[in-house]
Amino acid sequence: MNSDLSNPLEEGLEDQQRMLCEQNGLEYVRADMNSILGFAVATEGKLPINGLRHQQEGGTSGWYVWCGEHLSQAPDFFSPIHAHHLLHRCKEAVRFLGLPPGSRFLTAGDYVDIWFDESLLLTETEGRNRDGETEKPGQNGETGWPAP
Repeated sequence: MNSDLSNPLEEGLEDQQRMLCEQNGLEYVRADMNSILGFAVATEGKLPINGLRHQQEGGTSGWYVWCGEHLSQAPDFFSPIHAHHLLHRCKEAVRFLGLPPGSRFLTAGDYVDIWFDESLLLTETEGRNRDGETEKPGQNGETGWPAP
């Protein structure tokens, strides 16, 4: 699949993403639809839909997306998938993929909440774990992905 949005399912997505950013006074930062994101496959179909974005790095978009009210601590909670797979697995989340790093969202039906979380922009040497404790580089798990 090309990253030029030539797939009919992807047509108009960039415009939707840009408009969402503009409506919220945020910079648009494209997430290539062929980039990798973390998706909690086991939560598919639940509400609300949640997402958070770290910096893009090494072919990843920086996005982690899960459904439902529970963000698990399990190291295998998120599976790496290409962003374009969200079109079939969690289409409602795709419109948020243009939000800049540091963004979080929560949506369920007509309800949408978007906010900035500075902690998502901390480098590994500045990072904190999910309990808010200072974390050393490499301490956050075996995957090498930043902890959501």
